[in-house]
Amino acid sequence: MPKPQNIDAPIVMVDHASLTRFSEDSAYKSECPICPNGVLLIYRENGVLQRHDRCVSCGQQVFYLDEAINGEPLAPFKRTPDSSEIS
Repeated sequence: MPKPQNIDAPIVMVDHASLTRFSEDSAYKSECPICPNGVLLIYRENGVLQRHDRCVSCGQQVFYLDEAINGEPLAPFKRTPDSSEIS
């Protein structure tokens, strides 16, 4: 299996609210802002929405800046990516 094209690319900082929803059935799944066929599913850890996510198609990593998605709070900021990690 080939390595996803954006797996090592710098992190993209985004507001989830500004992304296009992947389908009308989900307030969470979004289209990848980088590749035309990608999907961001929103990672959960212990039921809590996480700020880091990765496109299932191209591997692009994103960091959500929103405070909440669909009324659900995101995990607190543990560490904001530094300038060497973001594009």
